[in-house]
Amino acid sequence: MPIASFLKRLLLPASFLCSAVGVHAQISVYGNVGLTAYETVQHSTIAHLSTAGGLTAGGFYNFPIASRLTAGVDVRTVVGFGSNGGDFTGAALRVGFVPHKVPLRPFFQIGGGVVTTVLKNDTIYTGTTFQNVENERLTNGAAELALGLDVRLTNRFDWRAFDYGVATGGGGGSTKGAATAWFQTGVVYHLRGRKS
Repeated sequence: MPIASFLKRLLLPASFLCSAVGVHAQISVYGNVGLTAYETVQHSTIAHLSTAGGLTAGGFYNFPIASRLTAGVDVRTVVGFGSNGGDFTGAALRVGFVPHKVPLRPFFQIGGGVVTTVLKNDTIYTGTTFQNVENERLTNGAAELALGLDVRLTNRFDWRAFDYGVATGGGGGSTKGAATAWFQTGVVYHLRGRKS
């Protein structure tokens, strides 16, 4: 049996069930603006911390689930401006809650990605001695944890009241690592489907 035919037979009952109860997958895109903080870590000690203005562009796909809880996948890129900035690109499992007759849509997500920033000219404490460092770009994998609150404005638009997240990794042992955190607000646009 061809794989496509097998998958169609496997998913056919689920699609009938979802359409019968009026459940649709939700696809949304968003843009945020706010503060981002980037730090470099060495020997598990913060070596350099900088704050910059930042933008986030991303999107999420919520699976068709007949529940007030939503689950899906979120993909985002966080960019901090200037010499104090950096970048984070990641993907995460997104879980949200859609209460009855209330426009609030809280969510949290957990995932991972890649964070990069610059360790600028500085003197850092390595745990045993002080060391002079020159500008050095650091890139490493990072675990992501984020939470936020969307407020429904119309059937297509939400106001993202806040989006707070951290992505950290690296910096253990003798290595240097990069980490980031953000606190932002923005707008969400729903391309198709949504829970009322």
